[in-house]
Amino acid sequence: MRKFSLPIYLLSVFLVSPVMVRAQEPTFDGTPKSEWLKMLKEDKNSRRREVAARVLASFGFAESGITEAFKTALNEDTAERVRVQICNLVVMPTTRDEKIRERELLELRKMTVPLSDALQNDKVPEVRAAAAKALGRLGNLSTPMVKVLSNALQDKDVNTRAAAAEALGRIGTAASASAPELKAALADKETIVRQWAAFSLGRIGNEGATATEELGKLLTSDPDPLVRAEAALSIGLLGTEAKAAIPALLEALDQEKEKEITVRIQAAKSLGKMDTAIKSHGSKILQTVAKEPNKDVRIFTLLSFSTALKIESAAFVKELAELLTKEPEGEVRLIIVQELGGLGPAAAEALPELRSATSDVQVAVREAAKLAVKRVTAKPEPKKDPSPEPKTDPLS
Repeated sequence: MRKFSLPIYLLSVFLVSPVMVRAQEPTFDGTPKSEWLKMLKEDKNSRRREVAARVLASFGFAESGITEAFKTALNEDTAERVRVQICNLVVMPTTRDEKIRERELLELRKMTVPLSDALQNDKVPEVRAAAAKALGRLGNLSTPMVKVLSNALQDKDVNTRAAAAEALGRIGTAASASAPELKAALADKETIVRQWAAFSLGRIGNEGATATEELGKLLTSDPDPLVRAEAALSIGLLGTEAKAAIPALLEALDQEKEKEITVRIQAAKSLGKMDTAIKSHGSKILQTVAKEPNKDVRIFTLLSFSTALKIESAAFVKELAELLTKEPEGEVRLIIVQELGGLGPAAAEALPELRSATSDVQVAVREAAKLAVKRVTAKPEPKKDPSPEPKTDPLS
């Protein structure tokens, strides 16, 4: 009787393939991915499902099946802790492998829809807040969800509103359409929401400047210094688009009106982003420097003054020279000397003060003053005649 036998190559498929498939799966603690996927979907213990989610996320979203498993868990898992965990595990890839990174980005983009659904429909506020944060971490991958995030600024839960406000800023200029809702959120009764709304208005592009007036009011009147500092920062990020807020920045720079040093420093930095728009306020800025008790505030204010005005600070040579004679801190005197020296001959009015500074107790100030005097007294180089000299024939 003839014995039946399979061809060798078919026998290898039946006998080897299952082992190879399992061997190719990533494993954790000796357990393959397929078992972790099964645990996330079927295990009755929510803590084990939560652990399974963490393990699967460690494999990376480029691994097949993980995105779908996460989407299902976010929509269907009955445990709040698991749904929150799923949201928390959605983060941008950290791998340096470009091919893997591209696959992960494609999979993460697929997660924005279930996250958006959770933000809109989940009954548990902790899940909604976690979903909003996840969308923010995905940055511009979440651009299609800007409207959903904007609507979430009206959520009943304070943490969800705050997370939505932050997420819009993380998305950046692609979230510019959210400016009206963020502007309204500046009046939220909760501090953390106002802070994140101010944060985002400085990061969504020029549309954020439509809230310049509101940011200025926040800067000068909000009871929380973190909110005031964030408002000052966003005004600076908007730059000259928000130059209408310069008076608010000047008020926040005044130590008699703003007691928090961090707010005054941020106001000083933001003034430096306003370019020559601060020129008409130059005298007031230098008067504020003169009465400012904190060295760091004086330093940042003078640096911003110099950065914004550049050569146009020559209009304030006399006032800078007067500041130099009264300044008790060597670091600040050095900044003033360097500013005057950088103006060259235009700072001639400050020569007496600069010559006096060449005997300063600080070595750095003395050396900078000597250099400044040279620059201020330097004679302009004679202009060269552009016409070529006539050539002479040596044989003539």
